Amino acid sequence: MRSALFAACPYAAVGPDNVPNVVLQTAWDILAPHLVPLYAASLALGHLPQVWRDCTSVVFRNPKKPNYSKKKVYRRIAFKRCVTKVLEAAVVRRVWCKPCGLTTAGPRRYRG
Repeated sequence: MRSALFAACPYAAVGPDNVPNVVLQTAWDILAPHLVPLYAASLALGHLPQVWRDCTSVVFRNPKKPNYSKKKVYRRIAFKRCVTKVLEAAVVRRVWCKPCGLTTAGPRRYRG
């Protein structure tokens, strides 16, 4: 979990909790005894807590499109909680390290 957190951009966009990665990185030594068991339980149970699933979404118009009545001219960006991004990154690393036949993209491709 530590390596996933510290590989993340410190000032990446934040989710509804407004807690940036830099806060988690700075306070890791204090937070680790609390977060690591939560992450371990989440992985063991295969369950992501409902509160960690919340995100803030913003919809943008793609520029220079002649007709904005179609869905394809809009782009949705979801801002997830940083604690969720860390767990996702750790799962991607874990899955990516196991032989799965994928060779075209590295683990950074799937980070959000």
